[in-house]
Amino acid sequence: MKKTYQAILHGRSRAKEGVVDEPIGRATSDRKKMGIRYDEKGREAITNYKILAECDNFLFAEFSPVTGRTHQIRVHAQFLKNPVVGDKVYGLKKYPFQNFVERHLLHARRMSFIHPFTGKKIRLEAPHYPDFLNFLDRVFEITEEPK
Repeated sequence: MKKTYQAILHGRSRAKEGVVDEPIGRATSDRKKMGIRYDEKGREAITNYKILAECDNFLFAEFSPVTGRTHQIRVHAQFLKNPVVGDKVYGLKKYPFQNFVERHLLHARRMSFIHPFTGKKIRLEAPHYPDFLNFLDRVFEITEEPK
């Protein structure tokens, strides 16, 4: 199964693309949160990312997780020091447009897999929600549905 997510992040990019290979496990400070763990409780977590657009202190990024850990993209984005906009758990407490965003701006964009019975490749794509598109238009001046 291959999954592709798109997100709007805080900050500036240090690299236009890369791989985050940092283990994830339950956070020691809060059992409801996940975090980077280098002890025996951390499990392998690998995420490929690419920056699609950059403007001021925001990034439009695409993520392709190799593994499937709970909150993996959100934790890895925080690790990169580019948390997901609107993320009340792993993100910034105050930022521009915070009254405009009511949820974290992470979107499951595409999924593909080989059908177990027919052997055919199945590819699904989900359009962005209006609030995500509105943010892209306001900040990045992207007016069309991104690919």
